[in-house]
Amino acid sequence: MDDFGVCSKCYSKSVSPDGYNDRLLYFYDEGAVNAKIQRYTCDNCGYNFITDLNEVFEPGCNYTRVFKEKVLEFVGLFFGSMRKIAYKVKKDTGIDISHTTIENWILETEKQK
Repeated sequence: MDDFGVCSKCYSKSVSPDGYNDRLLYFYDEGAVNAKIQRYTCDNCGYNFITDLNEVFEPGCNYTRVFKEKVLEFVGLFFGSMRKIAYKVKKDTGIDISHTTIENWILETEKQK
């Protein structure tokens, strides 16, 4: 038994590595990174799961939380111009982000408040 974590279904600590999932992640300082995310199989119940990276990025989102926070910081600096923010991000990181994506992040942040 290798101690890689805990099964999210039966909470057993008896899990085994079961390959990787490839995922493209966007970091502000590192740019686009092809990441290999470890998959596991629970030895107890057979449930398959991946490494929990919810602190790094939101489920279903390839932009890291830090990336999003950095982009949202620019909102005040550029007086809300989404196109200027998108241009700044492209210049800094090489990542072409849509101004609409930035607008959606702002709206999402406002809803959470």
